[in-house]
Amino acid sequence: MFEKMSDDLHNALLRIELLEEDRNRWQTDCARAEAELRVERQHHTNTIKDKIVPQKEIAALKQKPRRTN
Repeated sequence: MFEKMSDDLHNALLRIELLEEDRNRWQTDCARAEAELRVERQHHTNTIKDKIVPQKEIAALKQKPRRTN
């Protein structure tokens, strides 16, 4: 009876250790994915800014009165 209980507790502790290792791996993977997402978000923001600035400049040029000779 005690031997079975001891084996069950031992197996439970091994399972807990495996789950902790899985959790640590997932946390590392998640941190890596978050870092990649920040880089992609910054790239996307920069791309949008690169597109908006010329559009504003074009709009400003269109609004300037033209000189008539």
